[in-house]
Amino acid sequence: MQQQKTKDRPEDPIQTPDEIIANVLRRLSLVDSSPEPGFNRFTRLVCHVAHVRMAMVTFVEERANRQYFKAALGLPDGVTGTPLEQSFCKIVTRTGKMLDVSDARTDARVQDNPSIEELGVQAYLGAPIVGPSGEALGSLCAVDKVPRDWSDNQKRAMTDLAACVSDHIALRHARLA
Repeated sequence: MQQQKTKDRPEDPIQTPDEIIANVLRRLSLVDSSPEPGFNRFTRLVCHVAHVRMAMVTFVEERANRQYFKAALGLPDGVTGTPLEQSFCKIVTRTGKMLDVSDARTDARVQDNPSIEELGVQAYLGAPIVGPSGEALGSLCAVDKVPRDWSDNQKRAMTDLAACVSDHIALRHARLA
């Protein structure tokens, strides 16, 4: 007798972590979607807290080899993402930890990143944005075009704001459930 698939017992194949993240990003319309005021507010707050002109809410898609900017301030018009070779945020998602770069030109983790030259990235501070199941989806980040040391208060504020972005996503997930 053939076993039927039921709502209570799906028989989906096991997904890789990258597939799970890609599905969450798509299901919650976090990539390839229109700008949203809620996410834009977070970038304005980052600019205020970190005293920068560039801030982004990014979501990293390893499978698609890109990072998508759900919200961005200070980037050239029309830039909605970059390939992962230009991503500092991929380090945040891979480690699940804040990335604090004072001078990208001399930091071994990122010194070969093309964004240093192409976008003028010199300093970066990014905190992880997590999904409903705790997976790192992206980064809330502040970028400066000059080297700088980030203060402890700025680091704490970025962590708190990234947690708020994560809560914003959790609420969206709950509404769709």
